[in-house]
Amino acid sequence: MHNYMMFFLLLSTLLFLQSSADGSIKTEESYWTLKPNVLVVNVNVGEDVNVPLICGEAYEGENITWTMITKQGYIDCSTNNYGGSFKCNWTWDVNRNGHVAHIKATRPGGSNISCSLDSSGNITCLDHDYCPYAEEVERINLTIYFRSSFVVESYNTRFYIMDIVRPDMVPISRINKTSVEVKYPHSWSTPSSYFPLMFQVKEIRCRKHDNCDCSKPNSQEIFFTQSHKLPVTKGMTVCVRARDEFCNSSWSDWNQYKCKTRTNSKQRKREPKLKML
Repeated sequence: MHNYMMFFLLLSTLLFLQSSADGSIKTEESYWTLKPNVLVVNVNVGEDVNVPLICGEAYEGENITWTMITKQGYIDCSTNNYGGSFKCNWTWDVNRNGHVAHIKATRPGGSNISCSLDSSGNITCLDHDYCPYAEEVERINLTIYFRSSFVVESYNTRFYIMDIVRPDMVPISRINKTSVEVKYPHSWSTPSSYFPLMFQVKEIRCRKHDNCDCSKPNSQEIFFTQSHKLPVTKGMTVCVRARDEFCNSSWSDWNQYKCKTRTNSKQRKREPKLKML
């Protein structure tokens, strides 16, 4: 049996440390029960505390798991080019309900970053002062204030634009029977000479009527190239994805092209038989 305890703190996150924590951390005695299984702890922002927890006689001899639910949320940000805009998704435990109350995005030393929230909870931001041709000196500091009932929690992430760049899927088109051509996504920054992409390529074999899964590990050779012309093998599926050549950012989703085996173009069309009356 598992017993779960949630801890909440307004506009800050409570750092929960088990009883085996270092003795230099303060043991907080100023806490009170908000409702069953919910405690409020009065601490200064940034202060680490140790909170003693007791299950009670009803759970004696049972395996008990203590879980801090404010620590299960995270922010995932990405952008498909160097235009200065980026999107963020908010994810947390499926058992919790709430909504984003406020968004704050800044760079140290001042910035002009605007953010908006759509009906699905997705966050879109634009750094109006961002220059794609200049080196980023300071990271973007993004803070999301999330409200659940009357409790507001803050979550923070810091990143450079180049850290979160993820190109869109690479277009693939056939040139002839033995080769295909890959192109830069339309959404990628230009000129391509200043924003080059590196392609990752592999060939896989999958059954005729099955959908090929390029993400599965396989024994086929994987190679990296900047060439836009790629060889293909009859009956094989070529998988391609791309990322920025100059930084270790995320790969795009895989795209694939299946080189079909030769078919008989002289197959007869079956005509329906006429019944004699």
